[in-house]
Amino acid sequence: DLVHLIENSSVLHNEKKVRAIVIGVIEGLTAMHQRGFIHRDIKPENILVSEIDKGNSYNVKITDFGFVDDIKSISKEKKGTRGYMSPEVINRCATSAEGIDVFSLGVLTFILLTSEFPFDSPTKDDELYSLIIEEKWDEYWKKVGHIKDVSTEAKQMIQGMICEDTHKRLSFEQLRNCAWIKKVTPS
Repeated sequence: DLVHLIENSSVLHNEKKVRAIVIGVIEGLTAMHQRGFIHRDIKPENILVSEIDKGNSYNVKITDFGFVDDIKSISKEKKGTRGYMSPEVINRCATSAEGIDVFSLGVLTFILLTSEFPFDSPTKDDELYSLIIEEKWDEYWKKVGHIKDVSTEAKQMIQGMICEDTHKRLSFEQLRNCAWIKKVTPS
C-alpha cells in the first residue's frame, strides 16, 4: 500500500512522484463515480501502488470498498476515517459525492507533500481549519509546517480540494486541469 511506499522510498516531498500517484487516484475515483459509486475512505492504506519506470510513474489501485455508497443515495452516516472525512460528512449533511472523495484526496496530497495532516479536524473549533473556513489562506500557509518547499501550484490545488464550501471545492474534471496536475517536470 501507499504507506509502505512512503516508509521505504523518497516519495514524500517529491512533487513529481506525488503528482503521478495523485493522477492515478483521480482516474480511479473518476471511474468509480462514473459508475455511480463514491469511495468515502481515501487514505494511504487504501491505495496500492507499484513503481513503473524506476519511480517516474506508478500503477495505482484503490482498495477497501467497505464504506462505498451509491452516488444517488449518499448516506448521512459518518463513514470514513477521521482525519480524511470532509466537513459535510462530519456534520452529516453530505450532498456532493464527488466533493467527499476530493476532500479526502486533498488531505492525502497534503500529507504526501509535507508528512503532516493539514489540520486536526475540519471543524470551526480547529484553529487551522477555521482559517480555511474564513479563506485566510496566506495565514493558513504560514502556520502549517514543512510547507516552504511545496510549489504555489500545489498549494492552490490543495486549497480547492480542502475548502469547506462544497460549491467551491474542485471537481475531478477541474483537478485534471489544475496547473499542478498538468505541470511537466523534466526527468
